[in-house]
Amino acid sequence: AQHALDRAALRDRHLRLRDRPVAHDLDRRAAQKMQDAHAALPAFAVFCREVGAAANQVHDPAVAARKLAWWRDEVENAWAGQPSHPVMLALMPHTATHGIDRAHLCAVIDGWAANLQQNRYLDVAGLAHFCHRTAGIPAEVAARIFGHSHPATLAYAHRIGLAIQLTHIIRKLGLLPIGIRGGAAQQNQQALELGIPVHSGHSTAVSSIAPKQQIP
Repeated sequence: AQHALDRAALRDRHLRLRDRPVAHDLDRRAAQKMQDAHAALPAFAVFCREVGAAANQVHDPAVAARKLAWWRDEVENAWAGQPSHPVMLALMPHTATHGIDRAHLCAVIDGWAANLQQNRYLDVAGLAHFCHRTAGIPAEVAARIFGHSHPATLAYAHRIGLAIQLTHIIRKLGLLPIGIRGGAAQQNQQALELGIPVHSGHSTAVSSIAPKQQIP
């Protein structure tokens, strides 16, 4: 009877050791996750760049809108199992692993599509909504790809994305030291060209603000 108990104890111990991941297995899994992230992140980054370029670098708004509509169809087709663009072909194998949803990509497209309809952003809320879709959500996706483990990480990544986009806009206006070009008059003109009201001790009529160029 004692021998039977000893054999049972040894068998249980063997099963526990067999099922326990050893350091080598953990290292291999970590390396696999990192390799997967290195493939997923560039694909998603190129998607965001291509969508932004379709809206930001095409001078004809109608053509830009058609390009964005094509990207929206491509996302729908990709989630239906029929991607065709090299970017989507590269990204789709990683979407399930990192929790990347169709809604994340559509939000980026919708952000740039809405931007095409704007002559100017009249308040911080409108500009923040644009930044939310074109920078905050992409930053959240990047955090997912890097394997976030804490819920607050996504919110933090989102705020970083907003900050980067707003800083980029401010630099384009020439209001940061690294981007200052000329004096206040030139900075005001740059602001007006981007559709941002400039106040000089009195209200600026909306009708007097020049149509903006595309905000990056």
